[in-house]
Amino acid sequence: MNRLAITLLLIFTTLLPAAAQKGLCVNTFFGNQIAGAHEVHVTGAPADSLGLYRYRSIEFTDTTLMTRVTNAVTADGARADQKELDMRNGHVYYGFYQLAPIPHPDKPRKQLIRYMIYLDHRQAPQPANRLTLVYLETDLNARCVKRIFK
Repeated sequence: MNRLAITLLLIFTTLLPAAAQKGLCVNTFFGNQIAGAHEVHVTGAPADSLGLYRYRSIEFTDTTLMTRVTNAVTADGARADQKELDMRNGHVYYGFYQLAPIPHPDKPRKQLIRYMIYLDHRQAPQPANRLTLVYLETDLNARCVKRIFK
């Protein structure tokens, strides 16, 4: 019985992160331990302390991956409910996207707002060869989320 419970727990903890970005092009980059990328995933009490339900970020240093990520963000961003873009040299330097809400898994009749934050450090005043993508689920409004990350 214990073995079955442990196996089910492992299966669910593996599947839940993938479900977070379900339906988004950026989903393929999360949870796959990609070479040239570093991922952080925070849920539970550490995320709650910031008012977040789920926090995922991934930083890319591989140029080929950066192009794929930029294309995926552009596709997902086109369907965003709201977006704020900072363009530099004809490229997106910073993108803040509010995506369609999803049902809250722990609170019936409540929804989580999904946000995607994109930062291309190659377009920064002091360029660096890296790109950061953040995915959030929260009930905070956009103004509050921006305040957390400023």
